[in-house]
Amino acid sequence: MAVTEILLSDPVTTLVTKTNTIASNLGDVATLSTTATNLVAAINEINTQVNKVDSADVINLIQANAMDSAEVLALIRADSGETSIMSNFQKDSANGIGFDSSQGRFFIPSNTINSSMLEPLSVTLAKLAADAVDGTKIADNSVNSEHYVDGSIDTAHIANDQITEDLMADDAIGSAQLKTLSTLLIKDSTGSTLKTIHGAGA
Repeated sequence: MAVTEILLSDPVTTLVTKTNTIASNLGDVATLSTTATNLVAAINEINTQVNKVDSADVINLIQANAMDSAEVLALIRADSGETSIMSNFQKDSANGIGFDSSQGRFFIPSNTINSSMLEPLSVTLAKLAADAVDGTKIADNSVNSEHYVDGSIDTAHIANDQITEDLMADDAIGSAQLKTLSTLLIKDSTGSTLKTIHGAGA
């Protein structure tokens, strides 16, 4: 479109026509959807908004224009043949983050998350599968009595000949601990009991 010029030699009618043309091209300041009062101020405001746009603004723009995920993906891919935004992305050098160009999405490749990527204490009980911790993951000499449920150690978990005399406290075994009880009473001639001896077995 050619620049509209007004010459000193132009008649008044041309002045009016060209002034109206310029006004029409500029538009009505009153219709600006901003607080700006002139064209320069409006352009400056646009520039400011462009420089501070963030992801929330982009989402709002998409929602305001009723764009769906397919349309957004088409823009990213530039299906119309223009240079795509997608072409500016690639996998990182350590393969910690991958980029699926066919789907237009980032992903974490298999076998790339290691212990250095986990925050201390970030793996909670809820993240462990049932029966995931076996004997190979328990350090030697790390399980002690505080980890046993009361009454949880039964006969089936005690090997033969494992309980020896040095593991028994003094005076710890009484008649109540014997499976079957035999009692020997030693009496004097008057029939008074001098000694009571308890033994196992009938």
